Amino acid sequence: MNWFQDSSIGQKLLMIVLFSSSMALLFAGLFLFLLEFNELRSNFRDDMRLNALLIGNRSTAAMVFGETSLADENLATLASNPAVTAACIFDKNSKIFAKNIKFDRTNSDCPAPIFNSVAEFNDTRMLLFEPIVLDKEIIGTMFVQVDLSDLYLRKMRFLGLVFLVFGVALGITFVISRPLLQVISGPIRRLVDTVQDITRHKDYSLRAIRENDDELVS
Repeated sequence: MNWFQDSSIGQKLLMIVLFSSSMALLFAGLFLFLLEFNELRSNFRDDMRLNALLIGNRSTAAMVFGETSLADENLATLASNPAVTAACIFDKNSKIFAKNIKFDRTNSDCPAPIFNSVAEFNDTRMLLFEPIVLDKEIIGTMFVQVDLSDLYLRKMRFLGLVFLVFGVALGITFVISRPLLQVISGPIRRLVDTVQDITRHKDYSLRAIRENDDELVS
């Protein structure tokens, strides 16, 4: 920290202002990013859960009458969403009744069924189970796997934009603060120059020019 101690008063004041401003902007930017990220994930989860409920309700008749082709059509509707990499319907005996797997995506398959409403995030994937209920009886469960890579990519772009705004704001702070800080550092520097002149020339008649009524004058 010797470089900071050896800096002029104006430079120290400027660095303090820039450091304080950058920390405040960084905290605000990261807070907004995390808030937006969590809210987006929560909204995405709720939307996919609603879609799974709708597809599950539409598939109850197909499951009762064993119409797998109708269930396949329902899953195809859900799989038309580019983010959906796998969609499966299990019967109450945990057997696969219908499935739609996009084989161009990795880690896409029908896992062991869960007959509860479950949604969890795993790396860049969201795994969702939603029970299929008919007359208050669980007759199966719906599984949906969603690839969140595009969502995370958009969030990283948003984070880049946050840092861009951060840099611009810091630059504006630098431009505005530098002349304003001269109001503080200027009189101090001139007072020090006057003291040095008195010491150097032994001329005690020299006086510092009064520029304002702050603590330096009292």
